[in-house]
Amino acid sequence: MKIFYQIIFLFKTIKNDFFVDSLSKNFINYCKQKWKNNYRNKRKEILIELYSVDQTVLAFSFFANILANKLESKLISFSLSERHPALIYFRYRRLVKIYKSFNTDAHINTILDSSQVTCAEKIYEIIKLNVKAKKNINKISINGDVIGNEIYEAFLRECRLPTIDITSKKFSDFLLKCIKTYVFWNDYFLKNQVSAVVLSHGIYRFGIIRIIACKYGVPVYLPTVRSLYYLKKANETGLPMFNRYPALFKKLTIKEKIEAIDWAKKRLALRFSGVIGVDMSYSEKSAFLIPQANKLLLKKNNRIKVLIATHCFFDNPYAYGNNLFTDFFEWLTFLGEISEKTNYDWYLKTHPDVLPGNNDILRTLLMKYKKIKMLPSESSHLQIIKEGINFVLTTYGSVGHEFPLHDVIVINAGDKNPHRAYNFNIHPKTLSEYREYLLNLELVKLNKNSNKIYEFYFMHHKYFSNQNLFFDSFEAFLEKYSVKKQNSSFAYEYFLNNSDDTHVSKKISDFIDSRRYCYLDRGSI
Repeated sequence: MKIFYQIIFLFKTIKNDFFVDSLSKNFINYCKQKWKNNYRNKRKEILIELYSVDQTVLAFSFFANILANKLESKLISFSLSERHPALIYFRYRRLVKIYKSFNTDAHINTILDSSQVTCAEKIYEIIKLNVKAKKNINKISINGDVIGNEIYEAFLRECRLPTIDITSKKFSDFLLKCIKTYVFWNDYFLKNQVSAVVLSHGIYRFGIIRIIACKYGVPVYLPTVRSLYYLKKANETGLPMFNRYPALFKKLTIKEKIEAIDWAKKRLALRFSGVIGVDMSYSEKSAFLIPQANKLLLKKNNRIKVLIATHCFFDNPYAYGNNLFTDFFEWLTFLGEISEKTNYDWYLKTHPDVLPGNNDILRTLLMKYKKIKMLPSESSHLQIIKEGINFVLTTYGSVGHEFPLHDVIVINAGDKNPHRAYNFNIHPKTLSEYREYLLNLELVKLNKNSNKIYEFYFMHHKYFSNQNLFFDSFEAFLEKYSVKKQNSSFAYEYFLNNSDDTHVSKKISDFIDSRRYCYLDRGSI
């Protein structure tokens, strides 16, 4: 039965990518009329990731053509696939047609020749000898280019595993795969005149290309319908400037500050009322449901109560930098060991949108740590708060600003998180400091400052995130379509009906000319 559902899922996925729907056809016709590229015969080239989220493809179509005209370069799509390009055409027929409509003709897959394979295998043998523990993976470098974090995160994501066993064949094979990615693209940049790279994300295995490009002084751009990032350094991945939130907020007028705080209060009130997807467009379920009246989640006693708010094992442990643990599995294992040394009541809960596989891993892990009780994923945060939770543990989750507003202390597993410029969370810088906090929670006090929480929320979800770059109102776009439709060809429909493409082009052109780090409606910085 499981195989049957997998086949159905695969068919639906291929169907969506293979057949050209009417909304995609309209956008293809628009692009053919809109974009005229006179640089197809040029030697210089802009590499564009073949990416299957239509919302981002819309941004690529504008950004790549405007950039091509500025740099007098042809457009070439690429992927990390080692398969023959013809298979890419079959698998992503609709997507390839859209790319071609905005002047992207050639396509490159990561297919190595025999000399490159030999080179990769030699590098692999040297690196494998030096990887004696998981923490060594993060330090992996080739020719001085540190690509360890990219390897680690890509392994978790692509292999759907919670952690890495360095002795496993799966890791050995994946390590060689990443080294091959490096060898192929390092050679490519040396042999070709790459003038820019356009990516959907600056992380995972695509992060290896980002690092190589930055080394050779090739600009890397991350365009979406609401943000633009320009990366010049290998350690830049395209994130808002969290450390500058307080300073940037301080520059606002008194009127703007009042309006900002008021906006944040209203948005958080909506989220706490159970409205789905408030400033979390990816979310399809709310963590703030109406509490269940007849079913207690927490024990009734005087012990300190701790909630572990988990993260997806497979997704981005280094999203904001290197914290105290190599991955979320290591973090939970550490907390499990701490739980055995305390007299607290320990609870654990995933997000309601938890991906398949996470709960099975958690149940297996908690068989070893009996003091931690796993709550149902759909348990309401409001009920957990009402029943008296005292502390919440996270690495970089949104609970960091949600729970302090309800007088609950949040402790992060490090200081690399979006809230790090504020002290309404606790941000331990070392493992010993973190352990000390956890073993002595009775001494930890809440540093609540509601206005600072609202300030953070505005900066994070409005100042940097809700940019009206492609749409007259990005919020209106989110309100009109479900999560699934937002990332499909309905994005083209909304754009063609609700945008001034001349205005969009000017904003993109001005941003490229500015050579600033990120685009903002109020001016790039």
